[in-house]
Amino acid sequence: LAEIREQARIEIADCRDDSPLILTGHQPELFHPGVWVKNFAAAGLADRLKGRALNLVVDTDLVKSTGLHLPTWDTWEPDRVRVATIPMQPPVKNSTWEANPVIDEQQLREVAVHLTRLTHTWGVTPILARIWPILSGNNLGERFTLARQRVERDFGCVMHDRRVHNFPGRQTYRHFIQHIRSDHVRFGHVYNSAVRAYRQKYRLRSASHPVPELTENELPFWATDAVGRRERAMIHTHQDANLTPRALTLTLFARLCLSDFFIHGIGGGKYDEVTDEIIRNYFGIEPPAFQILSGTLHLPLPSFPSTDEDVKRLRRKIRDLHWNPHRHSGARSEEHERLTMMSPADRRGRRERYRAFRELNDQLRPGVSYLRDEVTRKLIQAENECAANQLLQNREYAWVLHPEETLRPFLQMVQASARDGK
Repeated sequence: LAEIREQARIEIADCRDDSPLILTGHQPELFHPGVWVKNFAAAGLADRLKGRALNLVVDTDLVKSTGLHLPTWDTWEPDRVRVATIPMQPPVKNSTWEANPVIDEQQLREVAVHLTRLTHTWGVTPILARIWPILSGNNLGERFTLARQRVERDFGCVMHDRRVHNFPGRQTYRHFIQHIRSDHVRFGHVYNSAVRAYRQKYRLRSASHPVPELTENELPFWATDAVGRRERAMIHTHQDANLTPRALTLTLFARLCLSDFFIHGIGGGKYDEVTDEIIRNYFGIEPPAFQILSGTLHLPLPSFPSTDEDVKRLRRKIRDLHWNPHRHSGARSEEHERLTMMSPADRRGRRERYRAFRELNDQLRPGVSYLRDEVTRKLIQAENECAANQLLQNREYAWVLHPEETLRPFLQMVQASARDGK
């Protein structure tokens, strides 16, 4: 393992000394700033330790969506706020990022035009307007990666990228594949035991979470063809086939054979509990450390005044108007006071007292109906405003939608915190 690590660090990371190697990674999609903080933290930590930060561009994953989702409105009313989608290109079905070509250049050029039209009420300018016209690449994954790299350089983030689709051409990765292939029965047993233990720990019933178990004679890799279509690799898959790593296999290789420290997002960090167990039970060593890191940066958009607490308060008031109309009628209810003072000694008396309360409330409710109508109107308004706020304040809008004046300080703050050990 020590020899493989030394060779892999040279071959993949171009790291020819024992300086710390900090790794992170993600698909080459337009992720939200909370995902991007991993890169800036890795760069800051590498700077602090006089090491190297490396980002794995997971372009071997399937393209799930190529649309850019964003909130928009024409007039400032809750029911006018909606989420629009700017189409970039339809993804090729069951195709990976690396193999998904740019289909319609004209459609891509119009992205900035659509963005201007849909964000004219924002009051801020997304950073996409500055970087989009100058990007090029053979596919969307390359263009998104170039956009990210350009902004990282502008923001002072020193990050080195490595594309996962190039791994099969590396000798150390092929050795890793061959090792698992030659011992696939034992590896499969350890792999499946770790997956089942995770499901039992978190009481998961789904057969696909966190990942599917390996079937008999199945390898934890994808066999990917020239156009990006992939299928599960089996023990009989040809030795020269292009085998790309699955999620757990990728972080297993990255943490075991490359990095000194790995920074995960929330999802990857959860699933890498399984990787830890595989490393312990198959390789017989304590897993290298990893960290889970995420962040929240909302678009700097206006919001409506209503809050979730307002909705709860108004719902409680409507309920109180229904069950306790005497509190809101404005008139003293001697009958209610009399019933309140009663203390029936038997079950029959308590039942009669309850019926009397119900009849009295039925008599008083018409007198507070105007209040109930007023509060109901306020509740509907508050619910609509809160629903609009949820659209406006969703943390998962792509980083290209954020203006530079809020995006830059947010990311640089994370980098500085990692660099300064805070």
